[in-house]
Amino acid sequence: MAIPTPHLPLLLFGTIGTPEIILIGVAVFLLFGAKKIPELMRSLGRAQGEFANARKQFEAEVKAGEKKTKEPDLDALRKKAEALGLDADGKDADELQRAIEAAEAKAAA
Repeated sequence: MAIPTPHLPLLLFGTIGTPEIILIGVAVFLLFGAKKIPELMRSLGRAQGEFANARKQFEAEVKAGEKKTKEPDLDALRKKAEALGLDADGKDADELQRAIEAAEAKAAA
């Protein structure tokens, strides 16, 4: 029976256990030396922090863009409300939208 291709890498490498982690640690120690390891870890931590900040900023921009596209334009709602003879002063977008819908339903009836 043939082994499906997507599972082949799992069979070749398996999981990383304690001996493998120790071996990697020894290799890093031999390659970089004791003085460079703290500096290397510090720069790795900074890079990870910068990546997290960039991700949060990107998510915030995406959410702001979604909110902007979902929210009706307040100025357009005010103009539409004034055209229907409604008072638009001091009302937010939701209140204006409901008032416009009610006025349009009343005019259609």
